[in-house]
Amino acid sequence: MVRRLLLCCIMLALLSPLCLCWAEGVGKTCGEEDARVLILINSACSNTNRRAAIRQTWLSGVSELRPNVVVRFIVGQGCEDSEDVQDGEEGETLMVPIRDEYRNNILKLLHALKHFHAAVTHGLESFDYVLKADDDSFVNVSELMNLLSSSPRNSHYRGLFFTGKPFRDPSHKNFVSPRCLPLPVLPPFAYGGGFIMSWDLVDYIVRNQILLENGLIRDKDGDLCCDLDDLQVGIWMFALGVVPFHEDRFNGLLNCHSESVILYDVPDYLMREVHEEKNNDGGSSRGVCNDVVHRYVLESPRPEYKAVGLMRLILLRRWEFALDRANLESSSSHNAHILLPLISTCISSSGTGPTCDYLVDIVDVSIRKLTEKIQTPRIEDDIRDEVFGHISV
Repeated sequence: MVRRLLLCCIMLALLSPLCLCWAEGVGKTCGEEDARVLILINSACSNTNRRAAIRQTWLSGVSELRPNVVVRFIVGQGCEDSEDVQDGEEGETLMVPIRDEYRNNILKLLHALKHFHAAVTHGLESFDYVLKADDDSFVNVSELMNLLSSSPRNSHYRGLFFTGKPFRDPSHKNFVSPRCLPLPVLPPFAYGGGFIMSWDLVDYIVRNQILLENGLIRDKDGDLCCDLDDLQVGIWMFALGVVPFHEDRFNGLLNCHSESVILYDVPDYLMREVHEEKNNDGGSSRGVCNDVVHRYVLESPRPEYKAVGLMRLILLRRWEFALDRANLESSSSHNAHILLPLISTCISSSGTGPTCDYLVDIVDVSIRKLTEKIQTPRIEDDIRDEVFGHISV
């Protein structure tokens, strides 16, 4: 009897830490520490308004997550006179000895990684991941930490991935000259608005920085000829054999959804409106894509938004917004005009029924077919006609 009682006491002593860990619901192995994340936000000297918007919105709550989250803006030379280049507790600016030009983004990132790698080497910091973002990205940091709590901490390269043919049109923002990169197909790479690397990959990049810098995409004169820092990182990861982790919760404004954790290409005024809307709902929504974003896409003059905005609203079953969009389109498009009664039917039936399901299904097919085509400039009417060509009434 005494032996059994002693055995029970020993078992309870062994299991109690496991029970405590399970009760905390942290989503990680018991005894494993919370992930520590370094967020590096690429910026430029002139982007004072963008940095201010980030400090006033999603960065304002990061103090609650310290010391597990460290955030720094990366700027180049010439920012000494910028009013916001300061040593603030949140959003301190790291100035690197690189000319502040778009084409030097990869060099700015390398210098920033080297800076923090030295801090880790000397025991001043410790990180599990790096999130590289831009100063027009909106990040839900608490949800990002939840996402990473159960993620691999080695050989982890995560983001919204793109692969396909390089853009050869010199007028395109993401133009890649065939002289610099003759490959007909690009390796998978995560969009630079927000991608994650585990620290072991950062360690490799920094330790081999000289070798990697010599391998940067350059022209025959030795000058950098590829402005895409995200593509360059993707090439390195591909060469290392790192399996990319596609994350569909990192999104652009056009294809965001209720579970989005990072939004790309967010203007500073929209960033404040998204933050205010999120606060108004009491923090109940996990994602950062809300009605403010849908309204922006609805009203935006950008051709790609105008061409695909109505489809996206239908796919999300945002029928009131879709009705407004169809009304705007109807004057110039017969196909948009014939959608009006169908959308009205969905509104009157509270968004349910065969008509609504049919519209959602047909738009889902159309969006998949157009995903690659909207990456390059096209005539708006051509896209609209192709989309609505799939809809027969």
